[in-house]
Amino acid sequence: MFRFKFLGESLRLTWSTSLRPLSTVAPVRPPRTPTVGYLVGSHGFSPDAAVALSNLSSKRGVSCERLDSVMMLFKSYGFSPATIVGIFTSYPSMLSSKSEEKLKPKLEFLAASGLSGEALVHVIGNDPFILTRSLEGHLVPCFNSLLKFFGSSEELVALFLTKRGSWALRNFSSAMELNINTLRSFGVPNSSIARLFTLRVRALSRTPSEFRAIVDEMKGMGLDPSSMMFIYGVCSCAGMKRPRWEAKVGLFYKYGFSEAQFRTLFVKQPSVMNSSMKRSEKMLNYLMNDLGLTIKYITSYPVVLMSSLERKILPRLSVLFFLISEGLLKQTSIGRAIVISEADFARFFLLPFGQKRPQILEMYKKKKESPNILTPQPFAR
Repeated sequence: MFRFKFLGESLRLTWSTSLRPLSTVAPVRPPRTPTVGYLVGSHGFSPDAAVALSNLSSKRGVSCERLDSVMMLFKSYGFSPATIVGIFTSYPSMLSSKSEEKLKPKLEFLAASGLSGEALVHVIGNDPFILTRSLEGHLVPCFNSLLKFFGSSEELVALFLTKRGSWALRNFSSAMELNINTLRSFGVPNSSIARLFTLRVRALSRTPSEFRAIVDEMKGMGLDPSSMMFIYGVCSCAGMKRPRWEAKVGLFYKYGFSEAQFRTLFVKQPSVMNSSMKRSEKMLNYLMNDLGLTIKYITSYPVVLMSSLERKILPRLSVLFFLISEGLLKQTSIGRAIVISEADFARFFLLPFGQKRPQILEMYKKKKESPNILTPQPFAR
């Protein structure tokens, strides 16, 4: 009797335990190893970050002494535990580096060259790949070369702090100075060359013959070397292989552009070549075949090809078509209305006409939230 009562109680206990809500079950935490405890207690790591770093060091066979040495090195330069974890998660091989032999000399050089304090933490934290480059073979000649151009360590650090500015450290090559001299020989001002460092510094790492061919072609297309458009053209051309470039040019010919018309378009806005083939064809097809815009219009306002069809053009057209149907607007206003700034569109179309037809404000808002292709209306050519 006692035996059956005991089994019944056991079964009830088992069922009650298995039927508890999952939310009441405590999460399973990884075991707190001595390394994890040390990282949390001595270096201020969060438990999760400490576990992640401990696992990385364990997989690479890094001793506690070496791990401690690397942690102290980075902390001495102001790196936070979160930033340190991010660096080694991206490049675990650096955990195996002897801090005194490899990492420390690089950090010392960068700090002595002007990239110190918060700037050093920001640049390395965002682009830790820099610390994998050779000190004597890459970082030193890179800084020496860039200093010749920028003139001071302050301007150089300002470059590194811009978006993608640290790529100058990633992509430095011995050809960079020669390519800079090529641009100068064409009359490109230093301010435009400096902009190239943030737009597409890899272009400057091309071989001198390749880079000269690109510059020659941009000059032959009609771009003015003294204009920033020349640099945008160099960026576009250097950013793709020759077959892809020719295919994109061919797309414009497919839609009726002559060589002269394409050059007019390109000189005004070289960045039209940066869009994918799929996107460019979608834009040309809608603007020309559906909406009825002419080649003359597109070459006059090439920015329309770079505008978002879904987030900018279609929401505006929904308002414009409505105003035309109400007799409040002429079709000839469409061309200008789809290329002006958002502030100007509101000032010239939404606010004045919104007083007469308040529904256009809600219409515009909804269309921006969930755009779809509009049924085109005849466009006054």
